[in-house]
Amino acid sequence: MGKVKKYLLDDGTYTDAHEVAARTKITLQAARTRLSISADPKKIWKLKRVARENNTESYKVRCIKEREVSIYNEMYRLVFKTI
Repeated sequence: MGKVKKYLLDDGTYTDAHEVAARTKITLQAARTRLSISADPKKIWKLKRVARENNTESYKVRCIKEREVSIYNEMYRLVFKTI
């Protein structure tokens, strides 16, 4: 296996992508990206964002529901009447 790259953070500590991935529960690639973009420890050690509990549906399902609601809007009914 290759050499592990160490990154210097703004507070003077050294870390690597494996440590960041393990402590923040993100993928190794996401940890590497964080380390290459910023050296701020607050940004590096920030935990993974979790979706809101009330927002459990996928994006596609939410779009379909919005479309169904908008079809029953008064303006849409007026447009469909004139067609």
